[in-house]
Amino acid sequence: MISRPLLSTRRTRPKRPGLRAWIGDRRGVAGLEIAFILPILLVLALVGFDLARYTIYVRKAHLAAATMADLLARVDPDPSLSNNAGRITWANLDSVFRTQLVVFPELMEEAQIRNEWVWNTVKSSLSGITFKTQAGCQSNCTYTPYVAWTGGQGRPCATPLTGAATTAQPSPSTLPADIFGPGFLVVADLLFEYRPMFLRSVVGTVTIRRSFYAIPRYVSSIVYDPNAGAGNAWVCTVPA
Repeated sequence: MISRPLLSTRRTRPKRPGLRAWIGDRRGVAGLEIAFILPILLVLALVGFDLARYTIYVRKAHLAAATMADLLARVDPDPSLSNNAGRITWANLDSVFRTQLVVFPELMEEAQIRNEWVWNTVKSSLSGITFKTQAGCQSNCTYTPYVAWTGGQGRPCATPLTGAATTAQPSPSTLPADIFGPGFLVVADLLFEYRPMFLRSVVGTVTIRRSFYAIPRYVSSIVYDPNAGAGNAWVCTVPA
């Protein structure tokens, strides 16, 4: 009888790769790079989206203010008034205010998202500014602007508006100093609190404030008639 050798039951463990072999192994590098880069790309995409959206809203806010001022500056002369003046009522102002929803339709979408009235989402005002100077002044006169009438959010009555730099942020109590002069001025103000869609917890809300100024085209001044229908507008007392 031929005897067979006994088979060993011990298994030989595979040899572990050394540190040099582990470092040189390039398998899975692409997946690792994607894992590191993907969050950065995602953040950049969200920032880019909110920045582009903010830029569009700024442009729409400027266009809405410019449209309101331009429409109000087209008032025709009223034969019953002297000095080639024009007359407006609350119905006129209300129709001009509503043009914001045509030029800036995103306001209605924002109001729906925030579950609020659209005129709380955007805060705007229309005002007529008259300039007063010293009696009898002929040259090198100093002009002081006063609000003759105002509507919407409104500008302050009785107190003169102060001059500000052209590059300064618009304010209800100021006017750019370089537009001070004789005559009459129409001012449209708009304020909108922009809320980013993705980065709100980081940057919060951003205030968009725009003002636009226009000289009446066909009249020397514009008078507001408070007796032609009730509305959110009022006449201010201007010093003689």
